[in-house]
Amino acid sequence: MCTVKRASSKLLARVSSLDLLFELTGTSCIQYNGHGILQPRQICPPLAALQEAAGEGLLALLAADPADALLQRSLCEELAARPSQPQWAQRHVAQLRLRAHEYEGAITAFQTAIRAAPERAELWEGLGAAYHGLGRHSSALKSYGRALELDPGRLYCLMQAALLEYQVANYAESAARYRAALAVQPGHVAALLGLVEVLLAAARQHGRLGALGAAAHELAEAAEAAAAAAAAHGNLATAWKLLGDVHAQHSVVNPKAVAEKLAAAKAAGARGAADAAAAAKEGVAARLGEVRRARRAYAAAAHLNPTQGTLWGDIATTLAAEAGLLRLQPGCSASRVAVLHARAGAIVRGGLRLAPSSGWLWACLGRVVGDPGKAEVAWGRALQLEPRDAITWAELGRLYSRNGAGGCLSCSAAGAAPAIYCWQLAACHAMDDAGTLSMMLWAVGAASFC
Repeated sequence: MCTVKRASSKLLARVSSLDLLFELTGTSCIQYNGHGILQPRQICPPLAALQEAAGEGLLALLAADPADALLQRSLCEELAARPSQPQWAQRHVAQLRLRAHEYEGAITAFQTAIRAAPERAELWEGLGAAYHGLGRHSSALKSYGRALELDPGRLYCLMQAALLEYQVANYAESAARYRAALAVQPGHVAALLGLVEVLLAAARQHGRLGALGAAAHELAEAAEAAAAAAAAHGNLATAWKLLGDVHAQHSVVNPKAVAEKLAAAKAAGARGAADAAAAAKEGVAARLGEVRRARRAYAAAAHLNPTQGTLWGDIATTLAAEAGLLRLQPGCSASRVAVLHARAGAIVRGGLRLAPSSGWLWACLGRVVGDPGKAEVAWGRALQLEPRDAITWAELGRLYSRNGAGGCLSCSAAGAAPAIYCWQLAACHAMDDAGTLSMMLWAVGAASFC
């Protein structure tokens, strides 16, 4: 029995309404018996099933039972292969192949369907998803873009296009896509979190380039979006984590109002010295507030997911950052700074109990511990776990340039030699050649991540 006949048999067994039966099967498939009752004349392909409305209804009935998934696929493939090539069958073949992760076959089917109906946005969206599944991101972006030209309100296209733009570091276009998605569905949590992540990455990039005004503007929008996500979904640890990341990044960038005051004072020259001092003090106070807000957000995330060791490292980092900002204030209490460093060290050690193989946590311990010897041991362990971490290499080099290598390296030997690089550095130190020591450190570090 062919596929269409088997589908027709199931169809006639399921349909209870005579009107729907007549519509889907056609008059050639039924006849009156001697008592004036409709009954199937024979099991044959329904004539109207080749038409779009009837075909869609037939597939909907087959889709109601998961056991008929193979039959549904076979029916679409058989009808699509006929000389008439009905468009609805081609579309369903493409969608079924996409759901089965048969991306090459899905691309071929979608292209065939698009040639027959290029104005259908859902076909371009499906083609983009198939390209995306194969990792052909440029082709996927073009397909998503065409779908959005035909139907700008397609949420899936907007989200996927935003993700692809973010992956190629096109932050402005990615943020625009996420904003469009939020316009289509306000409060969409994935769009909110995606927008926060994109704006945070853009702010970091602008901060590295010295465009602090642009960074402050992006961080302000990111903080608003992250706060909205955290308020709407208070039990979502990711939202609190991103909110903490935004505030932590904002703590190294002066707020936009403070940056404008500093620029005006600089332009005024000597006459603006007092204004510059007042603006700088205001900036330190604002950055302290951002650090504390970041710590509260991280604490909320850790409350929701206390077994995530890196969250405790984030909290410790904010404590160390607060200690650093307090040092910038006149009359800073050394005991208060020491207490903050002690708390940070205790917290990050707690995180290491949860995630002892996290190189990032070991690097955090080196930043917050305060003691050069202990910092050297922590950074050595971090580089053993993550030998391509350029930032930790730079911090280790700064540590050696400030404190000398002798005490640090003897402490590393007592700590079971955290990395072989430390012994290589010890050989340079034995030659009492600080220049060679520094050059070797950077050479070893560069070779490890090249």
